[in-house]
Amino acid sequence: MGTNDAWGGGNENVAKFKQNLQLVIDSCKARGIQPIIARVLATNPAITKWQVHPDFQKAVDELTRANKLIKGPDLYTWFLAHPEQLNGESDGVHPNAIGAASIQKLWAEKMAFLYGGCPNNEITPYLKINNDKLNIIASANLKQNDTLIISPQVNGTGTWSWKGPDDFSSKMREIRIDKIKIKQAGKYVVIFINTDNCFSTYTFNINVEKKENKLIINNHE
Repeated sequence: MGTNDAWGGGNENVAKFKQNLQLVIDSCKARGIQPIIARVLATNPAITKWQVHPDFQKAVDELTRANKLIKGPDLYTWFLAHPEQLNGESDGVHPNAIGAASIQKLWAEKMAFLYGGCPNNEITPYLKINNDKLNIIASANLKQNDTLIISPQVNGTGTWSWKGPDDFSSKMREIRIDKIKIKQAGKYVVIFINTDNCFSTYTFNINVEKKENKLIINNHE
């Protein structure tokens, strides 16, 4: 819920959105139903030219705390990091088939502990290329010899382990690759194991293009 309320990137509808969600929560509880609210999906701003205002996510978080609800999945961060899982070209809002499967996966992981599963930690993916800032994104296109930093973050403590192309492995949370090579392109999979011995995984997709050598010819008359 929330995308239509947030349409255009403004926050003028936040109060009404929050009021309506509270009505839903009250109605559910009055009928013995436990509501669980997900954070509003991000858009692909390269297509929509707008992004969901952070006040909508703040409203969901506040309602979850105030009503003592089970925390739902963070669909905003997921689609912020995976804009390719939203319909492309003229949309940028509705999930495509891969995005729909991701939503099901995120809900299943978040609710697993209700059915005897393990409470895992949501991983927020951050990437940095060369001197750029850290961005919430899970894939990147680099050139040969670029510098890559992958810096996943979680709320909680535990241990980390990595596997990747070219026999890459690490036990650090943040990894840095200087002067990246073509053979280092591929999927970097991180596993976080929390203090309850429950694990979360995240996959970063890294593409490396061959750097073109420019030939400069000086003509002299």
